[in-house]
Amino acid sequence: MKSRIDLNEMICLDVFLGRLGQDPDPELDSQLVPSQVSHPLLAWDIASQRRFQTPASKAIRKLRELAKLHKWTLDISLFLRKDFDALVVTDLDQVIAWVSDGFEEMTGYCPLEVVGQKPNLLQGPKTSLESKKRIREAIMKKRPMKATLLNYKKDGTAYRCRIEVIPIFIDSQTHTHFLAIEKSI
Repeated sequence: MKSRIDLNEMICLDVFLGRLGQDPDPELDSQLVPSQVSHPLLAWDIASQRRFQTPASKAIRKLRELAKLHKWTLDISLFLRKDFDALVVTDLDQVIAWVSDGFEEMTGYCPLEVVGQKPNLLQGPKTSLESKKRIREAIMKKRPMKATLLNYKKDGTAYRCRIEVIPIFIDSQTHTHFLAIEKSI
């Protein structure tokens, strides 16, 4: 005699969810009964179905769309290994063209508030002049650079931010944008 399958004791719903949409199997379905004891479900395998997305995966997907739209020669797969809170794309004049959703959580500014602004809106009285100078020089030379800055949230709270600025090209010579990868530390 087969034992009954207790949904609350399942570690993963792959088998159960895989049967959804198939013809019912009365013998198997009669075995799927809830128990009186509740146990947490450890995995649903829904990430592969894109039902739930992390902010990072959503940001990378949007960055892929922007790269395709602008024909950037940017290897997006490099970002899959990076730890970041926010991505910021600026044009050549350092005007913000796009920010990821994580930008709002990190800074308090919603994307609509900062598009059209310059990233220096996050800088304040204690932001290092030397770091700002290094960023400015790297941008002028169209070179990647890394720095740690003291930035300020919308409410005036200071926070440390690790930033990596990457120039974006559509070919080896035509520079069109900058990408900043930001992580609050």
